[in-house]
Amino acid sequence: MIDRPPDNYIAVQEAREDERERMEAAGLNDGQKLTLSSFAPKAGAINSGAERLRASMAEPDAKPQNDIALLSSLEGDWSGSGDTYLDKLGKELSVSCDFSIDREQADVSLDGECGALFLKRAIGIQLNPKKDGKVDGTYLALKEGPTRLEGRLTAPDTMSLTMHWPKVVMGDRVAKMTLIRTGPDSFRQIVSDKQNGKERVTSDITFERKI
Repeated sequence: MIDRPPDNYIAVQEAREDERERMEAAGLNDGQKLTLSSFAPKAGAINSGAERLRASMAEPDAKPQNDIALLSSLEGDWSGSGDTYLDKLGKELSVSCDFSIDREQADVSLDGECGALFLKRAIGIQLNPKKDGKVDGTYLALKEGPTRLEGRLTAPDTMSLTMHWPKVVMGDRVAKMTLIRTGPDSFRQIVSDKQNGKERVTSDITFERKI
């Protein structure tokens, strides 16, 4: 009697070839053995190569090492409202904002405009997360020009940034910006500066994602 391969012989060979390709993609050595799951015993130890392969197939692409949870899932269209103090007018104005946020890898880019009565200004923020919760970037909102930002994460939901104006604003070239993630679809931006030697809030705006 002539021995014949089982009916599923070809399927088994194709499955083994697929497993070999997955092993190579997972960075396994050629000498590591991996039992096909369809023929594995119900109980028994699985070698480390199988564990690594399973992990590579089950887990999504890893996030950048400098990723910050505060900045995650910000992509989309946003609207904001709050108060802004204008030094030249010497009073606060209620403002509303509309902008969009894009994210490429770990960097975050905000572009839009804010307006109050007759006044409208473009607003832009570029944040570049670094290692150990540090962040730098650029802020655009005033005619003074691009403002350099640098700071760090001071709490899981709070980022504290120092603003370096390119020109003198309210008596000096330094101010503070605080970003607070208040929810998955909201965050708050607070800017404070010194006036006559005393620190005061010059902008307090709450942003919400448009639905």
